[in-house]
Amino acid sequence: MLAPFGKQDFKNDNRFSVKLTIKGGESDELMLKIRQFEENLMDKAQQCSTSWFGKSMSPEDIESSFTSCIKTFEIYPPMQHVKVRHFNIPKGTSLNYIIEFGGVWVRRGKFPMWGVNWKVQDII
Repeated sequence: MLAPFGKQDFKNDNRFSVKLTIKGGESDELMLKIRQFEENLMDKAQQCSTSWFGKSMSPEDIESSFTSCIKTFEIYPPMQHVKVRHFNIPKGTSLNYIIEFGGVWVRRGKFPMWGVNWKVQDII
């Protein structure tokens, strides 16, 4: 995969992330598996909406409040947003990596939002 922007720290808080392009072959398979995982998680969020969000939510509300780690664009390949720790990833680096599920984040309130974090465990 390609890291077109390199490692970034948007908030200057030493919490780094990287956006990786997803295109072709194994990358398509990874994207499909992540999408399936997200769909299963949406079912779980529906079942646990009262404890997660503080109120019962419809399947439509669950889906519309969800933030996927995969962003799709009309003219660019899809990108996956992942957290990185100590890895130095310069702009334009092509790499293979191992990711792990980093947990679910939830923002309660009038307009709840939620999503998942993925962490780069290793770069190979």
